[in-house]
Amino acid sequence: MNNFLYVLSQWTRTFPYDFRNTEMISQLEEIFKKIDFYEPTLKSNTYHINKKLRSKVNKTHKNCKTNLFFRFIYSATSITRL
Repeated sequence: MNNFLYVLSQWTRTFPYDFRNTEMISQLEEIFKKIDFYEPTLKSNTYHINKKLRSKVNKTHKNCKTNLFFRFIYSATSITRL
């Protein structure tokens, strides 16, 4: 079970974009619940993986919104100059 949790940890760190939609997050949370049920000693590990993933997803989401905002402002100022 530790190896499986390690793979999940690496996946969430390396590819946080895979977990941007709610369906993937829900599936991952279901996996964590099953791991916690069968291996209660790993509960803190699943908690930390989930916490780090949510933090990364939130940061990338905020950065994406900011980048889109600046692109919009830039394109709007470019259009008005024409």
